[in-house]
Amino acid sequence: MRKALVLFFMTLLFGCNQMEIKVTDENNLPLAGAEITSLSPSMEGVTNLTDKNGIAVVPKVIGGNMLRVKLIGFETTFINASSKIPASVVLKKSSASLTHHSSGTPSGAP
Repeated sequence: MRKALVLFFMTLLFGCNQMEIKVTDENNLPLAGAEITSLSPSMEGVTNLTDKNGIAVVPKVIGGNMLRVKLIGFETTFINASSKIPASVVLKKSSASLTHHSSGTPSGAP
C-alpha cells in the first residue's frame, strides 16, 4: 500500500510537469521528426523530436515555456506550453522553394 501511495504522488508530481504535443500538417497527417525546442531560460535548448505519430512529450515550466516547433520543408512556429494541454500544432508547408543551379557552363561551350 505504501509503494502504491508513493508511486501515485510521484506520478502527480512529475506527470504535471510534462505536456504532450501533437504536430501535424495541414491535412492532419502526423509529422515525425519535428524538432520541439524550449526557449524558456530555465530549459533553453532542451529539444525533443516527435515520434511516428507526430507526438512528443516536453517539459512544462511553471509560468510558461515558449517552444519552437520546426521541420524541414515547413514553416517554423512558436507556442506557449502553458496555453493548452494537450497541445496541437499544425505546420504549414514552407513557401520557400529550393532551386536547382546549373554549373554555370553554357551548353555547347568548349
